[in-house]
Amino acid sequence: MLPDTTEVLIIGAGPTGMALSIVLHRAGVDHVLIDKLAQGLQTSRAGVIHAQTLETLEPLGVTQRLSELALKLQNFAIRDRNRALLKLDFSKLPSKHPYLMMLPQNLTEQVFAERIAALGGVIHRMVEAKAVIQDADGARVTGGREWPRETDIGTLCRWCRRHEQPGAQVDRHRVRRRGL
Repeated sequence: MLPDTTEVLIIGAGPTGMALSIVLHRAGVDHVLIDKLAQGLQTSRAGVIHAQTLETLEPLGVTQRLSELALKLQNFAIRDRNRALLKLDFSKLPSKHPYLMMLPQNLTEQVFAERIAALGGVIHRMVEAKAVIQDADGARVTGGREWPRETDIGTLCRWCRRHEQPGAQVDRHRVRRRGL
């Protein structure tokens, strides 16, 4: 069940939405994570995680588990039959992770979802935001049957400004969620 109030609404439980949820949990920021799908996709739109991304994910507590599931490549080549067109050596990267990590997106999402659950969070599935409209009072997120009542949702803006995150365009606004 969706809560009556929250400070932040995250729309979409892909890797980015789930990573943000983990960051907000760790920062103690009240939030709701919604996704219109009943479960994560079992396909992969992103199968590579780079060294810099792994370093960024370390504070979220997911890097170790991702490493256990992934194939790590220090060398990578693009070939045309027997001829190497391009050779890449990741072993010399100035990183704690001098490799290219190959992992299907569905497994990345599984690791993130497990971390959210371990932090006491929930991914609200089969909940779709239909529209977001900003007005003088803030913004209004409109949903379908899954949102049977109006609910106040504060924006991420104050938190983003304190933490220098993108997406902080409006400050001190309230968002109301209203069923269609």
